[in-house]
Amino acid sequence: MKKEEENISLREYFDNKFVELRTYIDLKFKSMDEANCLARENLNTRLESMNEFRDSLEDQTSHYITRTEHDALISKYDAEVRILRDSDARAEGKASQNSVVVAYLIAISGIIIGVIGLMTQHL
Repeated sequence: MKKEEENISLREYFDNKFVELRTYIDLKFKSMDEANCLARENLNTRLESMNEFRDSLEDQTSHYITRTEHDALISKYDAEVRILRDSDARAEGKASQNSVVVAYLIAISGIIIGVIGLMTQHL
């Protein structure tokens, strides 16, 4: 009798195997679904952090000046520096002219004093 209990029909054997296979496949699909959900959450988290980074870069670059604004400012400052150089050169020229005038005055006064000194010696 023990022998009969151990024997099962071929149909029961395959039914059991199909149930095991179905359980295995269901478990695999459930695991894959859970893995997909976790991967989706991870990807969403990464995308959110990338969007925050992109927003911070856009905010940072909005404070930068453009190349045309930079070139305009440089041109303006170059013109102002040129004006300062010209006025400095004119001031140096005037100072030199003043030195020449002072030298002329000293020379003329020296000549006058010399002429007066010569005239007083002969008298």
